[in-house]
Amino acid sequence: MQQTILGMLALMIVGTFSLGQNRGAARTYNELVDDELEIAAAGVAMHVMELIGNRAFDERTE
Repeated sequence: MQQTILGMLALMIVGTFSLGQNRGAARTYNELVDDELEIAAAGVAMHVMELIGNRAFDERTE
């Protein structure tokens, strides 16, 4: 009986540790995706600003 309880306790501890590791990995992945999206958004914003800067201000501007 005691061995069964200790075995169940060991499984609970390993499961808790594994869950923590998986949550950490998922958090790291989400942060990586967020960083990539920020970089992509900055690139798009810079491209749009270049397009705007290349346009004429009015009809008389060359």
